[in-house]
Amino acid sequence: MSPETVAAVGRRMTALCDEDRAIVRRVITLENAEAIFRSTGQTSKLELLRVYRSSTIPVVSCGEVVDIVHGPVASSAGSSGLLGGAVRGRPAAALPRDGEPAPALGPQPKLFATYRETRSWNETIGVANVGALTGCA
Repeated sequence: MSPETVAAVGRRMTALCDEDRAIVRRVITLENAEAIFRSTGQTSKLELLRVYRSSTIPVVSCGEVVDIVHGPVASSAGSSGLLGGAVRGRPAAALPRDGEPAPALGPQPKLFATYRETRSWNETIGVANVGALTGCA
């Protein structure tokens, strides 16, 4: 990405944090989730849903954006300081509970190396996500 693009993304992220938009966690039917992700062209999420073993899916939304829940979620875009810290030049942080300060994280070379190795294996065997790995995609 160009420096201009990075700056524009940073400005937008800061604005979203400053607006403190609500992040809503809810449970929807599998069919509803498929319809949402199909209408937004998110094919990798559709592949994940093919191997999901439940008729309901936990999702999180912030404005128009909807995603599958995979772990803890803050209650609003500005509550954790996570995005604001990342775009305001402070180190990224782990997601804290509401009201708790976000702990700073330093460089994570082993974690990054693990990510890179996983990505390399994914490319080698032609797997983009869990849905493709199971052969159900």
